[in-house]
Parts: sequence; structure tokens; C-alpha cells
Amino acid sequence: MRVTSCALFVLTAFQALAASAQSHEYYAFRARGEQAVSSVLEVAPDIYWIATFDGIARIDLAGDSLFFIKPDDGVQGHGFTDIAMDPKGHLWTTGRNALVRFDGERWYQIPLTRVTDLLVGIDSDSNGNIWVAGGLGKLSPLILKVSELRATHFDVETGLIQDWIAALLVDHLDQVWTATEFGLNLFDGQAWRTVEIAEGGKRLSNITDLWQGGSTQVLAVSRFGEVFQIDPESRTVKEIKPKPSLESLYHVARFDDEIWVGSKQSLARLKHGLWKTIPEFNMAPGEELLDMSFSHDGRLLLGTTAGLIIRDRE
Repeated sequence: MRVTSCALFVLTAFQALAASAQSHEYYAFRARGEQAVSSVLEVAPDIYWIATFDGIARIDLAGDSLFFIKPDDGVQGHGFTDIAMDPKGHLWTTGRNALVRFDGERWYQIPLTRVTDLLVGIDSDSNGNIWVAGGLGKLSPLILKVSELRATHFDVETGLIQDWIAALLVDHLDQVWTATEFGLNLFDGQAWRTVEIAEGGKRLSNITDLWQGGSTQVLAVSRFGEVFQIDPESRTVKEIKPKPSLESLYHVARFDDEIWVGSKQSLARLKHGLWKTIPEFNMAPGEELLDMSFSHDGRLLLGTTAGLIIRDRE
């Protein structure tokens, strides 16, 4: 299925961008029905791919246009959760019992030899291998390594923590990290290891998100409002103090010297050693933050149940 044959919606600036001069936020995409934005990927300035529960969309802000690809257009599966690009420029997306690759012209369904309820995270290493996290629930976590469109499986028998996998990340050393309720799993190319203790003896638990960008250090956040910094080379973990004022954290991202964290409805920023809660963050009651990342020029990209929000740098 070629993108050019998908439905094209022309969005005027007034339809697509509801700008707020006070908060520097605007909607680049408004969700309708099951189009909550679960993941955002910038592929060029002002061009984004987003994964939604109802399909995959390509947004071109400069051209005020949107392509929306649904399962009927050739994308198999539904409930898309994450989206990434490999070193060859292929687009990958995960969903409910679905792993799909797009080569610029066609969508390919990757055969899964083991049934999985939901694939929740995806990343690539420097060799072009795709790493995917998922499973059939808390008791059956699953990691897939996809090479040349063939999948290798890792599970609790190979050393995975027996728990839900909340996030997956491949660091600059090609080590694979996963976040769980009981700490961090690390694959060093040979075996899975468990990282449970931070400096000072603090036990890691309820880890919800991972990030590496703008630094060689990996960031992690927890449901207890904690922010951790991980050194991939020494595999040591240090808590960043003081903690932000948000009670539960589900998202983390970094750009330059700023660290941003998010709860389900609020944001906080660490800069020059001080946390600042962002009170003007434009989330209506009942809406929820699902994903957080940055554009190349430092704009905050927020996937929410209401659509894609872009927040300009202050």
C-alpha cells in the first residue's frame, strides 16, 4: 500500500493549530474517536509520524496536510502503541499482536511465532536489529529481536523479570534496557541481568519510562515520582534530587540541559538544578498524557488522548 493512495485530509492552520500565546502550545493533530496519540516520531523538520489506537498518521505541518493509514489500507493489527525508525530509514510500529514495517512504499507484517497480547515498546540498535517489548500479561513478558525480518524471542526462561514491561530502550552501547515494577532488565549482548539497587542502597521499583537523548546517560522515572540517571558503561544508577513535586511519573525526556517529566496530566522541568511545575500545561479534565519526546529544535512533543500537542521552547 503506497502512502500516496491513502486518504489525504487538508487541514487549514485554523483547523490544525489551536495556538495559545500564553502557554506556547498548539494542537498539531486533533484526535477523533480512537485516535489517541500513543507515540510521536519526528522524521524531518515539521514532519511527524504518530501511532494512534486507530491507525498510523503522517503529519506535515509546513504543508498543512495529514495522511491517515488505517488497517483497511494495509496496516495489519490495531491499538498501535509505539513507532520508531531503523538506521536504514524504515518505519516500524507496534500494536496489539502486531509488528509492522514500512519501507516507504509498502507495509509488511512481521510474522510472530508466539502470540502476544500487546507490543508496547520498540527501538533499534546500530546493527539495524529491532528490539520490541510485549507479552501476554504480567506473568509472560516477551522481548523480540528482529533481524532480517525474522524474530528471536526472549522470556523469563532467558532471564527477563517476570512482570509487565513498561518501556524499552537501546542505549548508545547497544545494550537493551527494559523498565518493570521490580527494577530494570539489561541485555548486554550475552545475557539478561537485573538492576535492582541504586546508589545508597535504594531499591528500584515501579519504573515507568526510559530515555536517552542529549546525553550518554539514560534517564528513568518511577510511579513514586523518582527520577534516576543511569550510566550505561558502569551500569550504576543514581537518583536525581530533589524530586519534582509530581507524585507519579510516567514520562521522561531530555533536551540540552533540561530534563522534563510528566504525570498523566502534568509536566515538570529540571533546569539549573531546580524543578519547575508547568501550571499552564493545557490538558482538559479527563485527558491523559501518553507520550513525550522532543523535536530537533527543542519543541516538546506530547502525545495525548486528545491528539498531538507541540509546546514551543520558552
